[in-house]
Amino acid sequence: MHFLLATTLFGAMGGALAAGFDFSKNTNVAAYWGTNVAGDQKTLSEYCNDDTIDNLVMGFLTAFNSTGGQPEINFSNVRLALARSFRLSAHRIMQICSKGNGVFTGTALANCSFLSDQIKTCQKKGKAVTLSLGGETGKVGFANAAAASSFADLIHNEFLAGTSKTRPFGDAVLDGVDLDIESGSPLFYDAFINRLVANAKGGKKPFITGAPQCPIPDKSLNTAITSAAFDAVYIQFYNNPSCALDAGKGFNFADWDTLARTKAKNKNMKVFIGAPASSKAAGSGFVEIGDLQTLVASTQKKFKSFGGVMLFDVSAARDNDNFDKAIKGVLTGDINPANSTTSDNSTATATGTGANSTATATEIDTDTDVTATATATGTKATATDVDPTDTDTDVDPTATATDTDVDPTATATEIDTDTDVDPTATATDSDIDPTATATEIDTDTDVDPTATATDVDPTATATDVDPDTDTDTATATEVDPDTDVTETATATDVEPEVTTSARGSQDHEREGLQYEGGCNRELATDSDIDTAIPDATDSLDIPDSTDSLDIPDATDSLDIPVATATSAAGAEPSGIFGIDPLGSETVNARDVNRPRVMSRHFRLLQRSA
Repeated sequence: MHFLLATTLFGAMGGALAAGFDFSKNTNVAAYWGTNVAGDQKTLSEYCNDDTIDNLVMGFLTAFNSTGGQPEINFSNVRLALARSFRLSAHRIMQICSKGNGVFTGTALANCSFLSDQIKTCQKKGKAVTLSLGGETGKVGFANAAAASSFADLIHNEFLAGTSKTRPFGDAVLDGVDLDIESGSPLFYDAFINRLVANAKGGKKPFITGAPQCPIPDKSLNTAITSAAFDAVYIQFYNNPSCALDAGKGFNFADWDTLARTKAKNKNMKVFIGAPASSKAAGSGFVEIGDLQTLVASTQKKFKSFGGVMLFDVSAARDNDNFDKAIKGVLTGDINPANSTTSDNSTATATGTGANSTATATEIDTDTDVTATATATGTKATATDVDPTDTDTDVDPTATATDTDVDPTATATEIDTDTDVDPTATATDSDIDPTATATEIDTDTDVDPTATATDVDPTATATDVDPDTDTDTATATEVDPDTDVTETATATDVEPEVTTSARGSQDHEREGLQYEGGCNRELATDSDIDTAIPDATDSLDIPDSTDSLDIPDATDSLDIPVATATSAAGAEPSGIFGIDPLGSETVNARDVNRPRVMSRHFRLLQRSA
């Protein structure tokens, strides 16, 4: 009867299972959220704003049976926008979903209903949002099959399509569960899964995934995988040197493919390459993006069971030059791993004409403070992409350049105007004496000749830099454009076609305040905030020698606002924390005609406003 009631009420729940997610594809990206590896994790919904991630896995439910017979969940800090004042960037606070920040009475189960709308937002965009059980330090396991079935009922009622007074995410209905079991007994997880699936009778079956270690058989999940139907397994090809991504021939995806097709309960179970999204995300097994892209592309073509890539975690991926986007591009065929670079899902190649090798070009957008290098050796082209610190900067994802009559090992660098760059790349030579060395710099250029440019060809080096550029560049400097250089190299400009995709202003969100309140507080979301960041068009009112300084002396009286003052009798204080930063204040009668003591910084803010 309890089961019938739960399924009958499914239609009344406010959440909806993701309609667009499809495990039958081999282009899916799954990423863990809540673990905050990078330390600057954003809200769940912020990671659903594009097509990169298909399954967001919330981690973790860390204890199966805690205080009051309820589980425990623990998601790391979630940043929320608080307010804006005086045209300054939004302040940030931290909202936490854990037992220390608001729980259901008599339990250690966190009440995190503030996540409800975020979950539903992601689902409306076709993302699957699932809950991972366990984790590295999880207190997990079942004494018997009955305990496993009972826990399945609890998960169904509190997180899936059932009903309960203790639903941590309110009326949001998650799309399924993930088993990241790394301790405890491996028994009875098949009973748990079978009961969980049975509870969905009359509704959509929840997704079931697992995250086993790469050694076969996995000590915690092997029995479950062979006895219960998993939709996919996110294999942890890291922290296990014998079979990890960097293990060479030890990398054992082929063995997992065999297991999926011959031994798994679900013969259509998908196998994902699980990878750390940065060196911070795992003790060992991290590989750079170029190597991972090559491995992913070859595995995708070779194995029918291949389902995509799992990344741990999403905060590390975004912090590591959009690692997730670079992987998604390879999966969908938008990026050729042979020409891919290390960041921003971009490629940059240059082909030499009349030469037997490939040169490399680095394209840097304008108004960027970066350090860029590009080298080429022999017939193998390489390109080092740029991770700019300016938030409005992106790197050309498809820049291609062609050199004519290029020396076989030359490298070309094209730098746009208004760019502060410290390039160490060299430019291609065109029909020149191989022993000539010269650097030509156009007029209006500030040069700090401290860097050294190196060409792979015996001694040929030339760098061409656009005008109006503040540049730290290489070796011999020619400033006068009208002066001929004896034995000079003629630099071949590489002018790639530029296609720019905007990056978010993540880096401006790093300043923050620690918020100690409960997790069920109603706070402003990022969509409510219009963050104003000064740009090049803003005027800066800088005082000069003709400005008068209002310096208080001993005769001045201090105008100190009274903490209890209100704008009107009986009215509540307005603004953030009772302060109206942009409104008016009620002037005390005794303040009239008194001199004001005003800080110089505040006057500057008034002028710029």
